[in-house]
Amino acid sequence: MKSEQDWFEQVDKLVEQREKRELDGDPRLVELASAMADCMAAKGYQTAAKNPINMETWGQLTFMKELHEPARKEGGRDIPPYTSTGPWYQPTHLPDADPRRYLAKEVKMALDDLECGKDFYAAYLPKSVQVAEAAQAEFGMDPD
Repeated sequence: MKSEQDWFEQVDKLVEQREKRELDGDPRLVELASAMADCMAAKGYQTAAKNPINMETWGQLTFMKELHEPARKEGGRDIPPYTSTGPWYQPTHLPDADPRRYLAKEVKMALDDLECGKDFYAAYLPKSVQVAEAAQAEFGMDPD
């Protein structure tokens, strides 16, 4: 390793590889994620994919994308279009009615997400922590 940053990048890369293999490759998690996606679709939401890693983050990414657009429209800010791998921007000001609209939408979606994902999250989250901690331990990271 060349630097502390290189060390962290290698740890992150290993964690990501292990998560893809062990979480997205777990038949039970795949089944639960698919059921959650179907439940959310029945409530009118769209998910990009039904794999476990995507289902764990889809709500957060949905709102990041939604708030990125008003940030782009704010005067004097040269912000590129949203991408899931690029930087994310949040507006500094929303018209008076917009914060309540965004909040109401986010609360409703979070409650639907919890309802549809209760079985998925109960299985996914402990395994996700276990996978990440095992990969980090290989690099001498202490989980505490």
